[in-house]
Amino acid sequence: MSTALRRTGAAVAAVVLAMGITAVGLPPAASAASGSPAIPAAAFHDTTGVTSSTVTVGNVSTLLGGLFKGAPVGAKAYAAYINSKGGVHGRKLVIDSGDDNFTGATNKQLTQADVVKDFALVGGFSLQDNFGGAILAKNPDVPNVTVSLDAATNALPNSFSPQPAAGGWQLGPLVYFKSKYPTKVLHAGELVANQASAIQKWHGEQAAMKHLGYKVVYDTQFAITQTDFNSNVRPSRQPASRSSFWNRCRPTTPRPSSRR
Repeated sequence: MSTALRRTGAAVAAVVLAMGITAVGLPPAASAASGSPAIPAAAFHDTTGVTSSTVTVGNVSTLLGGLFKGAPVGAKAYAAYINSKGGVHGRKLVIDSGDDNFTGATNKQLTQADVVKDFALVGGFSLQDNFGGAILAKNPDVPNVTVSLDAATNALPNSFSPQPAAGGWQLGPLVYFKSKYPTKVLHAGELVANQASAIQKWHGEQAAMKHLGYKVVYDTQFAITQTDFNSNVRPSRQPASRSSFWNRCRPTTPRPSSRR
């Protein structure tokens, strides 16, 4: 391999990481290592997806019903910005985006296709990323710069999530709400999307709430396709609840830690 190509690969890796970070607007943080195969040395010299004029990266997202349309749009916007500055060593960034249609088998198929032909997976967001994660676990030479909802995928040595799904929960907002509404946090309610990733995060949040003295009196799950929450939040249905927190997977549901 030529020195020029190696320099291009290194530069692309840096841009790919920045692209994933920009898509969610958060600082970088590497995922914890797991028992998966270590990243092979050959990965640092791989030029899959790199031609004399372009660098192609894959993006696998759930776009059903417009769910996470912002994922490929954000990646393409950042690529357009880099390209407007001359690209990477004169090569234009190309986003190879795919919609898994909220289907595990499709997510796995698209991830496998990207592994074969693209430099990395960047900026994707999917509720079915555990299926693609199985492919990435077998290909530790392929960078995965996405927000991985699946814990096993998040822990892969080749996953570099801008927002690693660590255990537990941040205490700052909970401390604030407790100080502002000291009596209402004794009657808290929670609506949790019936997705493994959301349930896992709720367990972490619930432990943090209990640690601070919150009392959860209403705790239920909702279908990912649900859009009407009137029956969940009417006081007549949950008279003991005075505050509510949301673990969500759809952009149409209320924001986390929204107070009622």
